[in-house]
Amino acid sequence: MKVPHHIVELAEKICLKSEMRQKMSAIVFDKRGNVINVGYNRRIIKSIVPTTLFKYGQPYISIHAEIDCLAGLTFDDTYGNYMYVHRKNGLIAKPCLKCQHVLDQFGLKRIFYSQVL
Repeated sequence: MKVPHHIVELAEKICLKSEMRQKMSAIVFDKRGNVINVGYNRRIIKSIVPTTLFKYGQPYISIHAEIDCLAGLTFDDTYGNYMYVHRKNGLIAKPCLKCQHVLDQFGLKRIFYSQVL
């Protein structure tokens, strides 16, 4: 299976929402190409964060695109479906170990990552 063209285009647009240096987006979709949920890597400012996480004088927590995309979804929403993860500028996208562990719990049939051709 190939990632539908409209999913890749949508991922490129969603990627631009990220205020992080490494802009990434993720989309969960079904076999017909219907979008189930989207997400992107971002910072969340929290008022209750340990001071060790302060950066530039503000507390923040970063959320990876894959986790943002899965937020609010259940195993039933994702089981047997697909995820496409896109990284801006054609750089290779790959999951960190923590994201990979979470992704393994959601029963996705296949996860596609953008890569340099």
